[in-house]
Amino acid sequence: MATSLSIGALAGRYTLDGQSDLIQLVDPGGAALLSINNGGKFTNYAGLPLVNSGVPSQVASFDAVNQGAAITSQFLYTTQQTDVGQTGDFFNAFYSAKVVQAATSSSTLGGTSGITFNYTSGDDGKSLSSIPGVLNGNVGHNDLTTTVGTGAFTLYAKSGSTIQFNFDYLSSGITPMLYDIHVRLFRV
Repeated sequence: MATSLSIGALAGRYTLDGQSDLIQLVDPGGAALLSINNGGKFTNYAGLPLVNSGVPSQVASFDAVNQGAAITSQFLYTTQQTDVGQTGDFFNAFYSAKVVQAATSSSTLGGTSGITFNYTSGDDGKSLSSIPGVLNGNVGHNDLTTTVGTGAFTLYAKSGSTIQFNFDYLSSGITPMLYDIHVRLFRV
């Protein structure tokens, strides 16, 4: 039994018993534009059917400013099981680092190892570290406050495990290099 409701703004809690979709928005012709099932997952978005977890969602962020040292074993997220029988899930990590104070002698944004992500494989449960991430951008000019390094990494992490990252740092001289770093993690 379908219920049709047209209201300019809806607020509150809605429950439709026995329906496969908890909430569904349709166009004037009746085609589904957005569907959210009773498990809270998007099953249809912009008129397109979705699979697995539906739409990407940002699950973690990390921001640090005026950093003057390496970052080690920084916790980002503990993964959750989103489907019955699921052993892992895909994640995309995006990162950006920028020099905000140049060193007097020399420095390397990301040091020798760049950025690495540590996680447990969703395939076999082994602990993994990503290959050191190359920082894209003008990282060869670390004597400037216009130096930026960015990138992305995709991983398949085991449900119930943690995702961490490391960011390397090299600086010499009386005035040390300082940097800002921003990391975002999305479940896809």
